[in-house]
Amino acid sequence: MAAGDEIIFWTVLIVYLAFLAIAGIFAKKKTKTLEDFMVAGRKIGPLLLGLSFGVTYFSAVMIVGGGLQSWIWGLGVVWIASIDVLVGVFLVFVFFGGRTKSLGKHFESMTVPQFISKRYEDPKLQTFTSIVILFFETIYLVSIYMGLAVLLSVIFPTAASITIGTVTVSIPYLVSVVLCGVITIIYLTVGGAHGAIWTDAVESVIMLVGVLLIFFAGIIAVGGFTGLTTTLGSIDPDLLVFPGEGGIGLIGYILVTSFGVWGMPQMISRFYTAEKQRSIKWGLVISCFWAFIVAIFAWFNGSIARALQAQGYPGMASANPTNAVPVLMAAVLPSVLAGLFLAAVTAASLTTGEKVIMIAASGFSIDVYQKRTKCSDDQALKVTRLTTLVVVAVAVVLAILQPDAVLALCMFAWSAMAAVILVPYVFGLFWKGGTAKAALYSGAASFIVAIMWKIIFRGGSLWAMVGGSGAWAIWGSLEGVVLLGQWHEFIISQVVALIAFPLISMLTKDSKPSAEFLNEIFSVMKKSHTEE
Repeated sequence: MAAGDEIIFWTVLIVYLAFLAIAGIFAKKKTKTLEDFMVAGRKIGPLLLGLSFGVTYFSAVMIVGGGLQSWIWGLGVVWIASIDVLVGVFLVFVFFGGRTKSLGKHFESMTVPQFISKRYEDPKLQTFTSIVILFFETIYLVSIYMGLAVLLSVIFPTAASITIGTVTVSIPYLVSVVLCGVITIIYLTVGGAHGAIWTDAVESVIMLVGVLLIFFAGIIAVGGFTGLTTTLGSIDPDLLVFPGEGGIGLIGYILVTSFGVWGMPQMISRFYTAEKQRSIKWGLVISCFWAFIVAIFAWFNGSIARALQAQGYPGMASANPTNAVPVLMAAVLPSVLAGLFLAAVTAASLTTGEKVIMIAASGFSIDVYQKRTKCSDDQALKVTRLTTLVVVAVAVVLAILQPDAVLALCMFAWSAMAAVILVPYVFGLFWKGGTAKAALYSGAASFIVAIMWKIIFRGGSLWAMVGGSGAWAIWGSLEGVVLLGQWHEFIISQVVALIAFPLISMLTKDSKPSAEFLNEIFSVMKKSHTEE
């Protein structure tokens, strides 16, 4: 990228992020209570709810990740985008949205640990779940900051570096990480959920337009669909095969990015913000429409990038699966549009990070501190803001240092949280037979299995932590380990949870909530289908 283009890009990016900070300041007018800060006072309408859910789901992780998968596996896997929208958006709204909104309001819960604890009437669940969420949401935040910094660094591949201790960090990477942290702190500690949801709406429009612009500019540059399919076929005929050649590894990816959303606290808590059941119904339509367009065309863009590189298109020489979408964007769009789109993707990831931070911070301030001290909501709000600063600071430092262990942990943070949350949450909405001990023990077992499966069969640097890289090289080369390593820990841990939860429930009926309580909450959820 030319020096003049770099200046344009940075100007657009900084102005846009400054807009986020200002939006947070204005949102402060609506943020006066802990409920305002955490769930926007439960007053969000369908448009903002639908867009916020979509942006939280399809941020840079899905846009860049979708491009990565279609670069590797070709056009045959574009169908995965439809599965993500069907399972990760449509089914979530249809089956869980109304029930979660109604029960969340009934419980007056602002966090997922509160929700699960009150559903099963066991305070231990709140503490256990909050500790898991605090740790892995913080780790997930590190992955967001690192991913964004790498995304920005792609635009400046020749930038200078500095050494911090034993770690060498490029200047754009360092600046990007710090900038992400500072902007997040400003609009989060000031505006809370209100600030994040309103900025989500702006980002969703820019992301939608940006993904379409990249697609149309790219498809024209590659010679239309004929040029795209001809070029991909010349690289490898399997790139045109339906449904793709990803195998078991791709199945794991699909399950984590679709069903895994069912157990993510930042997605579940979106429904707490809904004003009425009507917000859920129309939010479903808006979110599906937005997510489908963004997902489909984002997946196409990875294959377009690979085809353009094969054709020798200017600016595409450095493209690879990881940076396919940002390199394509810089190559086919004018600098101003490229800067605006990347700013929106960056900001969308930051607000996804903001929701992650709120979940992580509340894991301590509400689910541990307020629960134990019985402090007021005003005091809990102050502690939440302070905890937010600490979480962001820790994430920024770790993102700068880039430790291998953190990178490995980031890869299964979703699986670890889903192991504890998903099954008790879903069963709790539809089955009266679940018990508190089943929620606790099945969650603990699933969590341990997720970690051990990752270490033993999908080891990498995690295995190096306990056995050394040499041990992993020998173990990881065994045929059986290679085969089992194709199965994602999300799949294995959820199978364990699905078996353990009902079985333990039948053996621990003494920890089952009372019949009166169960009748009451299921009556509340039943009304969600008729409430206007």
